[in-house]
Amino acid sequence: MAQDATTITVKLNYPVNLYDEFERREYNVTELELPKRLKAKHLRALDSAQGEISQTLALLVSITGYPKSVIDELDAEDLEKLGDALEVPLASGRETGPT
Repeated sequence: MAQDATTITVKLNYPVNLYDEFERREYNVTELELPKRLKAKHLRALDSAQGEISQTLALLVSITGYPKSVIDELDAEDLEKLGDALEVPLASGRETGPT
């Protein structure tokens, strides 16, 4: 996967296997590309998930395009790394003013 100015590439310490039924071939997912800016369609996935981890997993499915079965197999260490990377696009959101 090529990284460009609109994505962040996160290399997995523990790759996940993906079986492509169309090609009848197994692939090793060694990295995930995350957009630097999230869209409303990505955030909608959070509505259907309860709990912080479930919301993170739902968001990863939405923004990476990988099926839930692949995201569910991520190692906890890689999930933490992806969560840290997701803070970049989430933190770049618009400020609402003083509270």
